[in-house]
Amino acid sequence: RPPRSTQSRSSAASDVYKRQHVLLAAKVLIEATHTAKAADRILARHLRENRSLGGRDRRIIRELLFFSLKYRGWLSFLAEPTNQNPLATPGRTIIAAALATAGRLDQVLTDALAVDAGFADQIAQNMCIPAPNRPGFARYNMSAANLALFGQFPRGVRSRINAALLERGPVDIRFRRGQQSPITDFLHYLDRQRISHEPIEGLPLARRIYHNPNLTQRREFKQGLFDIQDAGSQWICALLDVQPHHRVLDSCAGAGGKSLNIAERTKKPV
Repeated sequence: RPPRSTQSRSSAASDVYKRQHVLLAAKVLIEATHTAKAADRILARHLRENRSLGGRDRRIIRELLFFSLKYRGWLSFLAEPTNQNPLATPGRTIIAAALATAGRLDQVLTDALAVDAGFADQIAQNMCIPAPNRPGFARYNMSAANLALFGQFPRGVRSRINAALLERGPVDIRFRRGQQSPITDFLHYLDRQRISHEPIEGLPLARRIYHNPNLTQRREFKQGLFDIQDAGSQWICALLDVQPHHRVLDSCAGAGGKSLNIAERTKKPV
């Protein structure tokens, strides 16, 4: 399925994708391939360096990049059917295939990505190749090593695993302490919007939210009602059983989510 922002749009590239969008996404994908570093961190660095990009531009670039990463095996097959190694396909070609799949590869983007004029037609033809005739990396978007392990599972199990890997995962949030009324109001908002959510065992202030709504844009998030933190990190903080008289040094802090969680428990700096 193409990125959401590519659907129901006119054919002009300026409507959705601009030259800077696709070139930056391709640049990040190439760097992630050659350095084996996390693509989200590479993207974050490039976005910091391009402060002129607006919020909409950043969302478009992020969506295009992660769509290309998620379906990289399939996209590389569409672009180069004879290439049995999806990692050998240049990042710009992967991005071009993602755009062509969504019907968004016009002349401006073709020139920017340096692909042939008939590239979109080639993609359309390759999309007609039946799934059973495609190599494993194109069907399952996996490396050769992972495919070898994957092949040990029964066929039905493989299908379920593959579907789970391609689904967008849920988001875990942690409510701040002492705010019961706003929490109730926020849960009622989720119900009204028909956004599925459920409690998380052992974490009374946690909630698991499905369909991945854009929670960071919500007023409640900006006002500090909740943080986005996976259940594993929340469980760690709970199991530490930190007491108010303890002094805590978080020696592997990233964004500081666990530090904040612990500080709330002890009411002291971490």
